[in-house]
Amino acid sequence: MVAHRESIVAVGVTIQPTPGTFNAPTTADLMPVSTPDNGTDVVEAEDDTETGSIWNSPQVFLGETGRAGATARLRGPGGATPPAANAWPLGRVLQAVGFTEIRNATPITGTAQTNALTGAIKLAAAESAVADFYKGYPIQHATAGTGVRANTMIRGYDGATKVATLMETMTTAISAGSYTIPAGLFYILGDGVSVPLLSASVWRHKKRYNYRDCAVSSFALNIPVNNRQNTDLPSIEFAMTGIPVMPQDEDAPVLPDALLTPIPPAKAGKFALNGIKMGSQSMRIEFGLETGAAPNQNMDDGEESQLILSGDRTITMDINQQLMSEFNPETLVSARQPVSIMSVHGLGVGNTFVAGVANALLKPFSPQGRNGFVGLNSTAEPKDILRSISLALIY
Repeated sequence: MVAHRESIVAVGVTIQPTPGTFNAPTTADLMPVSTPDNGTDVVEAEDDTETGSIWNSPQVFLGETGRAGATARLRGPGGATPPAANAWPLGRVLQAVGFTEIRNATPITGTAQTNALTGAIKLAAAESAVADFYKGYPIQHATAGTGVRANTMIRGYDGATKVATLMETMTTAISAGSYTIPAGLFYILGDGVSVPLLSASVWRHKKRYNYRDCAVSSFALNIPVNNRQNTDLPSIEFAMTGIPVMPQDEDAPVLPDALLTPIPPAKAGKFALNGIKMGSQSMRIEFGLETGAAPNQNMDDGEESQLILSGDRTITMDINQQLMSEFNPETLVSARQPVSIMSVHGLGVGNTFVAGVANALLKPFSPQGRNGFVGLNSTAEPKDILRSISLALIY
């Protein structure tokens, strides 16, 4: 027998259409991850029968639950056009958390109407009349810049006036001119009530571990700024709870080159808090989730599929302490004034990301030493329930 190598691993995730039926991932469902954490937890009950001895009866075996998780670097699938709906494996994890996937196959272009606002674009008269229809969508306009920096995100949308408020304040008024809502996959957080189940496979060298009826039990989007003092890369961390399916002997598949697009570091983009671009060390959006399954004697496991029962959303930030006359965090905290948070980074087509929180309520900041500088650490919580957090993969 030969020991198995820890470095040879693979993870595949599929959306599971039918509760109780494992939907086996294939090589088309793989995602590059750091070494996954997967295992089994035994479900058992105490047999309290008197034995006539000092020794207790063995536990009654009731079944087992499974767990699987990993850290996936935030890298796009590349290509010239957005993948088909539900085709990006990491996007399936996002959907299982409660994000709605919107596939914008072709760019939406128009000519902005004249206005005197520095933090909003008045879209063309033919655009949607539905309130907040474009909330959480990325948008590009020449006033915002060029390249990756041209991307910003819509904080709110008034369908009657066509005014799209932005998560960034420009130095000059955004007057008439062309704008583009780029092609891409947009993930908008909803109420989390209806989310898909997942099936997952974790290959660890020559053994394949399978899990069905999986619900995401923890999730975090981590965007650290990359430089010579910080070499951690943007990532999505997730863990799932489900039911183990019989493992099997099977070699771990080799990841195709198409999946190994470069990981875009968080630099050469922008970070904006309350519409103001400022220096930062990191932003992290973390979900604390509680999962559970309803009891049901008709099911082999005695319970139905896992569901997300409740959760909280926390934003953690480390920004630079500096003199900013237009931004006073203590005033915003005490006034309970919602602020927007936006991060943009990427390497081009199919590998550029815009993350945003439309309306966050800040908590007090605390100064901390960081690499010889002063950082301000704080947490915040989204004020909104619907469309509160967005992640856009741009083409």
